[in-house]
Amino acid sequence: MPVGQDGLKRVLDAFEQGDWDEIHLVADDVEVHLVARGADSKVQATSHVTAPEETPARTTDVAPSAPMTATAEDATTVVAPSPGLFWRAPSPGAPPFTDIGGHVEEGTALCIVEVMKLMNTLPAPVAGTVVEICAENGEQVDTGTPLFRIRADGS
Repeated sequence: MPVGQDGLKRVLDAFEQGDWDEIHLVADDVEVHLVARGADSKVQATSHVTAPEETPARTTDVAPSAPMTATAEDATTVVAPSPGLFWRAPSPGAPPFTDIGGHVEEGTALCIVEVMKLMNTLPAPVAGTVVEICAENGEQVDTGTPLFRIRADGS
């Protein structure tokens, strides 16, 4: 089934609303490469049609400086960098990346935010203990939706 103009618009909208510098997507008969330019995040888009082929879901790492905010309880809130589906595990049936009470190191994978079959791994911004998981597995999240709260080591 072709991606179509509506699917491409959804990818562009997700990219513009998200906190990404670059995205490369290959789906069905379309290949799209988007790159944000400068501080104003204008988007440069290029695409071309390729022969249809089966493309497995791709996994990419979100920038190491995952969005975060400090909370009153001395915990760091990790938020979604873009709209998408929140997944706690790397694949169906696999154990979650982490649980409440689990210790994570800075850069450790916390979850996946899936956008248009592109799997974006969200790393822990700090080393510490997971004190809350704020989203449900499979839940649709928006940019800025709280996903985890981590109490940093030494807090």
